[in-house]
Amino acid sequence: SNTASTTLLMPILASISRELEMNPLYLMVVGTISASLAFCLPSATGPNALVFSFKEIKVIDMLRTGVFMNVLSVLIVVLGMSTWGSSILGIDGTFPDWANSTTTT
Repeated sequence: SNTASTTLLMPILASISRELEMNPLYLMVVGTISASLAFCLPSATGPNALVFSFKEIKVIDMLRTGVFMNVLSVLIVVLGMSTWGSSILGIDGTFPDWANSTTTT
């Protein structure tokens, strides 16, 4: 499911952002929203399964349209985070102190 995939992906994105020294919200918000944008297969989301159940649409039709919609949606999400991320979420180019997982005692 998309929720399970997102749950597995978040620690990986957090590690990548730590290595790149960028705000983890940038990658994690984009990853979370993009995981919800599944348009290719009938099993991807409930609405896809509902439409497919009427037998008017074939899987190949969903794939053709879905690939285009997935790519377009991910580009829109990345563009949105790049432009609105700083004003809405306060994401800038610096690595925040709260994201540093190393502690010294």
